[in-house]
Order: sequence, then structure tokens, then C-alpha cells
Amino acid sequence: MLDQQLWDFNHPLRQHKILSHEILEKIEKKDISIEKLREMSGDEIGALIHHPKMGPVVKRCADEFPFLDLDVGIQP
Repeated sequence: MLDQQLWDFNHPLRQHKILSHEILEKIEKKDISIEKLREMSGDEIGALIHHPKMGPVVKRCADEFPFLDLDVGIQP
């Protein structure tokens, strides 16, 4: 966030320079999280942003973000 000079209210995909401002605006207007983009297919994303060719590119960018899965256990 500091390196790219992004605010916390900006979508994390703004870190990818391959995505145009128009595509990022559409994603931010629809308030789609990275987790939701990971669950969708490239074709679904393309239909959602009204740009079928960029759907797989957005999907690939969303998949590049690190995913943290924690398992917690409590012991006496």
C-alpha cells in the first residue's frame, strides 16, 4: 500500500498496472472483493465488467494475491 501509494479504500487490484482505469472503476463500483473474484470464472468476471476479453486477465490478477488460511485451536 505504501509502495504503490494506495489508500485503504482503494481496491487491491489497483496494484496491477496491467488493468486499465476503466476496468478498476467497474470493479470498485460493484464492490467485488478479491475472494469473490477468485471464486468466479474468467467468463463470469468478463460479463460482470462488460469486457469479455479482460475477464481472464482480472481472474489471473486476483489469483496472484496471497491467500492466508489459519487454523486455530485452544488448549487448556
